[in-house]
Amino acid sequence: DMDNAIEYYKDRKKKDKVIAIYKDKIYFTPHITSNYNDYAAYLKDIEKYSEANEILKTSLQINPYQSNVYEQLGDIAKLEGDISKALDYYQKALLIQQELGDRIETAKLLDNIAIIYHQQGQTANDNAMRISKFHSALENYSKALGIFSGNEDNELTALIYNNIGNTYWELNDF
Repeated sequence: DMDNAIEYYKDRKKKDKVIAIYKDKIYFTPHITSNYNDYAAYLKDIEKYSEANEILKTSLQINPYQSNVYEQLGDIAKLEGDISKALDYYQKALLIQQELGDRIETAKLLDNIAIIYHQQGQTANDNAMRISKFHSALENYSKALGIFSGNEDNELTALIYNNIGNTYWELNDF
């Protein structure tokens, strides 16, 4: 079983073996997007971002309606410091999740988008842009919080409240 072999070699830090098995899985089942996505997640974990990016884009060519792939592309862009590109990918993922009606994933993506706006507010050159970005962050945090209200994920709800507090702190509005 290839999945067991991947886990076996991951546990032993044998990156070349893991990569070879993922490539074999894709070769033998090129139509199964989860193989590409799992491989890309592994590449991201070992900080091979450009390779992970290419694999994810191949997965999107097979099925362009994978919000998790857009989210992973956003995560990679964020890790590479391109927060504008990350925002674009998160927004694409959000549209798909909203169409699917997955409220929890929608809320998580709204939180990711808010974090990007918060970061943009922190690095904005002029005060008007800074305030605008922080207000966009607050708007998205509030939407996420509205979805999580009454949900059992208290940890994520607390995190969003913390992020809202940090944003108001940045605005000196306390």
